Amino acid sequence: MNLHNINTIARYEVKLLKRSWLFRIFAILALFGISITILGYQTALVNKFEDQWPKIAVTSLMPFCSVYFYNIAQSIIVIFLAGSFLKRDKKLDTAEVIYVRPMSNADYIIGKTWGIVKVFLSLNIISLAITAFFNVAINHSPFSLFPYLFYLLTISFPSLLFVLGLSFTVMCLLKNQAVTFIVMLGIIGTIFFYLSDSLYGVFDFFGVNIPSIFSDVTGHADLKLFLLQRLIYLFAGIGLISFTIALVKRLPHKPWKIIIVHTLGGCLVLAAFTAGTLYVLHYHHQLNLRNNYIETFSKYASENHVNISVHDLTIIPQGKKMDGKSVLKIVNNHPAPLDKIILYLNPSLQVSGIIESNGNSLSFTRENQVILIHKTLGSNEELALTLNYNGGINETICYTDVLEKDYLDTKIPEKFYRFGKRYAWLEDKFTLLTPECLWYPVSVAPVNPSAPYNLKKNFTDYTLTVANTGDKTVLSQGNSRKEGDKTIFTNNHALPGISLTIADYDKKSLQVDSVTYEILYFKGHDYFSQYFTKLNDTLPAVIQEIKNDIEIAKGRDYPFTKFVMAETPVQYTSYIRNWKGYTENVMPEIIFIPERGATLTTDFAAEKYRSQQWRRHDQGAPDETEMTIMNFRRFITSTFTDENIQYGWNSSKYVNPFNIAPLFFAYTSFMFSDEYPVLDVVINTIQNTTNSRGRFRMWGGIINDQQRANLYLEDHSFQTALSDKDLKPEIFYELLKLKSNAFKNYVYTQIPPEYFTEFLKEFFEKYKFKDIPFETFKNEFEERYGIDLNPFLKNWYTEDHSPTVFIKDVDANQVVIDEVTKYQIKFKVNNPSDVDAIITAEVQQGGDFRGGGRRGGGNSGSSENTSETYIIPNHQAREIKLIVDERPAGVNINTNISHNLPTAHMFSFSKIDNTISDTIAGTFPIDPALFKSNPKEIIVDNEDGNFKTLESNTRHKLKDLFQKPDEEKYKNFMPWRMPSKWTAIAADYCYGETINSAVYKKKGSGNNSVEWEAELPKDGYYEVAIWNPKMSGMMAFRDRRRGREKIERNQTYLIQYEQEKESVTLDLEQEDAGWISLGNYYIPKGTAKIVLTDKVSGDYVIADAVKFTLADE
Repeated sequence: MNLHNINTIARYEVKLLKRSWLFRIFAILALFGISITILGYQTALVNKFEDQWPKIAVTSLMPFCSVYFYNIAQSIIVIFLAGSFLKRDKKLDTAEVIYVRPMSNADYIIGKTWGIVKVFLSLNIISLAITAFFNVAINHSPFSLFPYLFYLLTISFPSLLFVLGLSFTVMCLLKNQAVTFIVMLGIIGTIFFYLSDSLYGVFDFFGVNIPSIFSDVTGHADLKLFLLQRLIYLFAGIGLISFTIALVKRLPHKPWKIIIVHTLGGCLVLAAFTAGTLYVLHYHHQLNLRNNYIETFSKYASENHVNISVHDLTIIPQGKKMDGKSVLKIVNNHPAPLDKIILYLNPSLQVSGIIESNGNSLSFTRENQVILIHKTLGSNEELALTLNYNGGINETICYTDVLEKDYLDTKIPEKFYRFGKRYAWLEDKFTLLTPECLWYPVSVAPVNPSAPYNLKKNFTDYTLTVANTGDKTVLSQGNSRKEGDKTIFTNNHALPGISLTIADYDKKSLQVDSVTYEILYFKGHDYFSQYFTKLNDTLPAVIQEIKNDIEIAKGRDYPFTKFVMAETPVQYTSYIRNWKGYTENVMPEIIFIPERGATLTTDFAAEKYRSQQWRRHDQGAPDETEMTIMNFRRFITSTFTDENIQYGWNSSKYVNPFNIAPLFFAYTSFMFSDEYPVLDVVINTIQNTTNSRGRFRMWGGIINDQQRANLYLEDHSFQTALSDKDLKPEIFYELLKLKSNAFKNYVYTQIPPEYFTEFLKEFFEKYKFKDIPFETFKNEFEERYGIDLNPFLKNWYTEDHSPTVFIKDVDANQVVIDEVTKYQIKFKVNNPSDVDAIITAEVQQGGDFRGGGRRGGGNSGSSENTSETYIIPNHQAREIKLIVDERPAGVNINTNISHNLPTAHMFSFSKIDNTISDTIAGTFPIDPALFKSNPKEIIVDNEDGNFKTLESNTRHKLKDLFQKPDEEKYKNFMPWRMPSKWTAIAADYCYGETINSAVYKKKGSGNNSVEWEAELPKDGYYEVAIWNPKMSGMMAFRDRRRGREKIERNQTYLIQYEQEKESVTLDLEQEDAGWISLGNYYIPKGTAKIVLTDKVSGDYVIADAVKFTLADE
């Protein structure tokens, strides 16, 4: 190779690219497009109301997003330019000057490659420079030059070389620019959209769908693995370019040169393949190790274990290793003696010896994380042991009860970048150890992978001594004191586990009454204080008020004397596991907050701006101090007390990993039951009464995780759900709440709610920080109220189907009792199923219900509403009567766990004119025959077999090959994205006796249709009607936003019988909701059909139910 020739070709290629109008257009569009994208996505310049901070909280986020967008755009234009590299040169006369020079193909191809690379890297540097300007000048967000250079060299450069090499090679083989462009575009599109996550991201040549974001404290989650993946495409790109040298027939090749070039290319491609293999093998090794740990946990899960009553723990950190000493007091609480003692410890911590209190050494064997001590321990016998151990922390032991796909998934909700996952740190810079990583010996395994809910806890009196930490802050549970270079933590009560954090923290602290509140944050990470300076004087009172509100909501006093928010690196990961009842983000006394709030939903700057705009446009708005208090309260509520977290105005909801409910429940007691292992979590869920409404969703439908959980219980039992690993955590969480409410509602049918609340509070105060057998709970409950819970619990746990509930004749009337006007609400309920149903009737008081007409789904209402719960026995019907003091606006009847969809139905009372003498309240048996249908009416619903949809477009797309079919039948109505096929929706405005549903699709040309068929029993005049599922003005709002003055939604119905056809066109927007008559027709006995096509005047067509009513003779 001749460097002079290579440089000449490179300079020539640079000039050609700069003169190319295609490249100029691309350069302008790329810089402009990326700048606008970054401005809109990661700055408040475009939309100051939107929460931007989580997208810029760490220094690597802005440069990564810039490289992400540029890398995608770069690949497309490189394909086109690289595909024309030979064809273009032949067209240019100046190319002859180069062709006659004595240079080899290697000089020529390498020169062209280097020229293209220089131009595109220069353009990328300009793009990154613009982003850096936005970073510093507009956002004033954390900035570091390192990630800008790192992503340029490790993401953009390898991707550019790979796309160039692959394009060159394909062009040389196909010899057609258009075909090359199509083939390359197909390859890139398939990889980016469908294969980027396959085999742990080995196919992601862009490098943007593997963990890439750095923590500003601890760096990359796994830098070596990231660089190994990028080497795949660096080597592959250079190797393919080497093959191009041999494939271009520009000059005669000497055989030995061809061999050298092919050998070089082959070696580089082989190196790429080797790097890819090592990358995949890393994950295979990790998963194999994880499976070994799972097998070990499962092997000893059924063994009897000792309890550790006292644990005196000493830790000496030494970089990535530590020395540990545990002095244990253990006891055998089982009625039979134990022939061995089982303890659990991180497999990378090597035990050097186990000594009894009398100095005798005990023999032991080690099986991964299990320590088997060969010592017999009699029933109720105690033993003191000392364990010495040292080594590092193997994070693979963590979360072995989590599904493999969730364990490997690195996606962040509603974001395209990925932080990576770390479960523990043991380093000089930072240490974070939680019970999940088994950093000290325990007698109860933190997980039971084979039966997750068959877990136990061990409340232990811990004392922790940490030495050799220098001037770093040491954080753990309990009261701390310093003795020389040691920090000692002592606890006032037993705990199920403790954590250890060592970091270079700054601290803010405040004492309010008996609780110390602390914020520990990395030096230089105080991004929040500036927004709360107005609270300096009032903060203690505000915190006390918030604490009181939370305690009232939880029905418990805060049980600890310390509340600490500690910052952790952005990669720290914990999982939502319903069987645990908490995540490791929440530990006793301590909440681990992500670095600079990167995964929270709060942007204090945006909150402040929204408050300022409110005060600016509303003279009655609170003053600045009050606004700051409101924002502070909102942050505490949304971050720590809401059950769900929502990343955006219209995003999905996720279980909140920072919910502090475990501090009141899961960490203060444990109720164990072999027969019903989930009871501890259920009782805690019952007590955690905080409601979370989430953010407003304009078109939010009823198909949410709660309804999905209800649908699951239609043919699954609670017992089955506990072991169903395919059930999403979010859905199971809602299922858990449904079953918890079922338990609570049953108790409410037996005793007043306030009695149950009082019993729970007294019981758990009595057994605080203890393990409690369920028999103790059951016996004390039966002793106080005379109710045996066992019969109910057996059905509650094992029933594998749910009841179907019919509701009719909902009415309200005035009654006069002792010369006082009150109101009676009555309705009839039928349960034809073979399982009991529990329904709840909530009366909306004071006329505050906004709405009217027929029933609808929802959970509206205030805390002052009257609520009653009733059991409807199987195969029986009841009439229910309630007496209320105030005029009711409506009644919300919830069928709870049932086949009904939706489960909640709101019946409004626009007028209450009748006065009756019936003053009785209660439940009264009635004949189920009252629920038989009207013999003169024939209704065909979209749920019936006589309804069918006809599709003309059955073509499949490429993405169908890579995506699993959507098994969910019902969707929510989405006006911004109309489906092209008939799609079932479930909503309160649809018709249905138990399932309120319809089908809809976007308008078409008439090639798609639906048909209703009815078998009419006799000749006669029939009134034909259709159900109009009108959406209460939601589409009208949308159309007004579009500027339409007249809203029109015509649908044409074709009525067919014998040889007759009648068509009727209705404007559904102008008609009322409910049954709309199409007219009266004389129809002979036999089949009648109604057809509706997708050729309509509105944006969409919707089909629900039709009705044929036989006229009186």
